[in-house]
Amino acid sequence: MCALFGLLDYKGIVPHKILKKLTQALANSAEERGTDASGISYVRDGKVVIFKRPKPAHKLRFNIPDDTVAVIRPYA
Repeated sequence: MCALFGLLDYKGIVPHKILKKLTQALANSAEERGTDASGISYVRDGKVVIFKRPKPAHKLRFNIPDDTVAVIRPYA
């Protein structure tokens, strides 16, 4: 079973460092629903970027671009 999460900073007021910490915390919390794989998606330069690995979230570091305003974990 997988878990979904996302965050949206539509006003762009949350510092990038905080967005990175939130993304990692959400991914780690979602891990209780499954540890087979983890990943996130975000838009960069008008294209959807999907970062997925066959590892639990606590073993990954999600590096989102500085100008990111939305992150989602669409699947496990």
